[in-house]
Amino acid sequence: SVATGTAWGSASTAGIALISIGNQLGIPPGMAAGAIIAGAVFGDKMSPLSDTTNLAALVTKVNIFKHIHSMMWTTIPASIIGLLVWFIAGFQFKGHSNDKQIQTLLSELAQIYQINIWVWVPLIVIIVCLLFKMATVPAMVISSFSAIIVGTFNHHFKMT
Repeated sequence: SVATGTAWGSASTAGIALISIGNQLGIPPGMAAGAIIAGAVFGDKMSPLSDTTNLAALVTKVNIFKHIHSMMWTTIPASIIGLLVWFIAGFQFKGHSNDKQIQTLLSELAQIYQINIWVWVPLIVIIVCLLFKMATVPAMVISSFSAIIVGTFNHHFKMT
């Protein structure tokens, strides 16, 4: 959610896959959902793309990166405590996996998508833009344009 600026968007997309992984590891869905949402909210608070982070910086007339830096004093310690709790709680679960199911899923994904290094380009572009403290809108436009290029050439999407 740091790269997308949306906690609920991240939780509702990647979270579905993570719930399935948690299920395979024997982690109760409620506990997995709690960890997923906590991580998504952390990423949202630390993202210069987040609507709430931008709104808070705008209303208080503070540079967004200074605002994020000031939030780190409370957000990072709370996240470390949460990580320790999840880490300790995780020892009570034994993972189990079904290699056949995993291979079936991977082959189905490979039939639909070309999974390779190029799919990481839009994410890398947005992270680099944010590391160079580029404004939010231009960073999103550049990353979106790179995603269109990757989709067009890597996945043969048509611009219609």
